[in-house]
Amino acid sequence: RPGGSAARGPGAVTPKIVALLNSQSPFIVARAAHLLGKFRHKKAVPLLCEKLRGHVNTEVKRQAMAALCKIRDPKSIQASIDALSSTDSTVRTLAAQNLGYLHAKSAMPRLLDVLAVDPNPDAPDRIAALLALADIGHTDCLVPAAVRVKGLGKKDDKAIVYLFQTLSRKLPPEVEAETLMAILDDDSQLLRRFAIQRLGVLQLPMA
Repeated sequence: RPGGSAARGPGAVTPKIVALLNSQSPFIVARAAHLLGKFRHKKAVPLLCEKLRGHVNTEVKRQAMAALCKIRDPKSIQASIDALSSTDSTVRTLAAQNLGYLHAKSAMPRLLDVLAVDPNPDAPDRIAALLALADIGHTDCLVPAAVRVKGLGKKDDKAIVYLFQTLSRKLPPEVEAETLMAILDDDSQLLRRFAIQRLGVLQLPMA
């Protein structure tokens, strides 16, 4: 019937929810961002980026970044790169995830920087950055990433090995062998083991 459930669906209410992003209440802004992410409302991306960059409330920033992760719009790339410098680990983690989803090659230098931000083992932002680098697929990140991830946790080890497993075979055999040789003294036993196994597969003559 007219005015039934279809008229009250997400498409009918999202303009009002977008307007709530300008509320004076951080709680309302955070909830609005959450809903816009749930609805994957692309028209909200510019305002979500604005809240991510400029709002003073941490939960608002987290919800804005989480919404952008769900929407996955390339227009959020620069705001996500900027969010890698956040003092909040959750924001950095979500930003790295979004950049991986979007295969944002321009984010590689800042993702490498994130690897050294938190000295604690298995920091979520560092693991997210390693997985994002794997998704982006730029092989130039391999050795710089290994240099930054040293003597840390088990999840760190698995993530750096995953990065190498994903990307090293994209290199020409001679270049891959040089790259693998460069990590044979790495602190990660898992990474050293991968390098040795992969060198065995390549079977290139060593000088």
